[in-house]
Amino acid sequence: MNTRKTIYNKLFKEETKLATHEVELGLLEDTKAFTAKVNVEKSNIDKMKVKATEIKKMIEQAAKLKLDMEKIYSNNKTLLGKLNGENRKLFDNISKQVKEIGVDINSVPAYKEYVSTNQLISELQDVNQANWNILSQI
Repeated sequence: MNTRKTIYNKLFKEETKLATHEVELGLLEDTKAFTAKVNVEKSNIDKMKVKATEIKKMIEQAAKLKLDMEKIYSNNKTLLGKLNGENRKLFDNISKQVKEIGVDINSVPAYKEYVSTNQLISELQDVNQANWNILSQI
């Protein structure tokens, strides 16, 4: 009976080892499948990081461009103010000379040029302000 008992004990130990190996194999397969799911998500997050970095770069470039445009607006506003002042001085000079010689101001080519230039300056000021309105919404 001892021999039989020894055989059964050895068989039981082998069965236990086999069951342990099966459990370990099952756990390894489950772990590998889970790791694969995590790696898919890692890949998605890595792609998102690349896109987020691109967006950040674009936003930084847009912010710099906005600052540049604000400076241009300010410079344009100052310059147009000066041009408007110079044009007004030209008008004063034209008006004075026309009065001295007693000619209708509307018949003087310099006055017509003044009116045209004055209108252009006004349009440029409007466009510059419209540009500012766009920038201020950003």
